[in-house]
Amino acid sequence: MSEEKWEYCRVWLTGADKTKKGKNDNCGITFISASGDLIPQELTNDKEAFKFNAFLKVMGILGGNGWELVSLQHGNDMNSWWPINWQNGAAYYKRRVLPGRAVNEPKITL
Repeated sequence: MSEEKWEYCRVWLTGADKTKKGKNDNCGITFISASGDLIPQELTNDKEAFKFNAFLKVMGILGGNGWELVSLQHGNDMNSWWPINWQNGAAYYKRRVLPGRAVNEPKITL
């Protein structure tokens, strides 16, 4: 019996801010192959405003394509009454390696 192989990805969000035009944030994804190769991709930046939450949209796209959420991290804001800071975070996913499939499939476009 052969060993299962896994590939991973990390979706990150920094500096999310809501404006009159929409949400401004820095959101990206880094795919990590079973051999350790990294493929980073910036998805949004704080220069553009979107009418949707890029972090949550990517979460849905990945889940719909076989990626399993394995860990979720968020920043801390100890100066607030609510110490969870959702403006900074990372989500980690995994899926089984499928021969012939690129680790960065599907292509994520927002």
